[in-house]
Amino acid sequence: MKKFISKKPKIIEAEQFLPPNNIPSCIFMEDAETGTIMTIQGQWVKVKSGEWIVREDENPDRYYPIANTVKENLYKDYHGDIIYCEAERVEYILQGLNNLNISNLPAKQSIKTLIFELKSILKQR
Repeated sequence: MKKFISKKPKIIEAEQFLPPNNIPSCIFMEDAETGTIMTIQGQWVKVKSGEWIVREDENPDRYYPIANTVKENLYKDYHGDIIYCEAERVEYILQGLNNLNISNLPAKQSIKTLIFELKSILKQR
């Protein structure tokens, strides 16, 4: 299977489904622990306690569930600073380059310097 990486960071809106205390308004409850949501394809999907309910970009009245572990692996809290998110994303890519044992040390050092300078600029804001 071919692999892809997103071209830009994706900011999502999500709410965790934790019945009976936290039930997002988009959920139709089936019983005390499960509910259903309408996806962008118009399908009803079951959601379980602990899953995150993500609002679709294309249609804000539609949602999709993701497991808490998936959410933790793919997303982190967003505090409104997209530039800082980009710096962290570049740093993540650099970690991937290190794991691949790429031998082009000058390129790695240039990226590290760029990340350091970008984070310094952000701290001054």
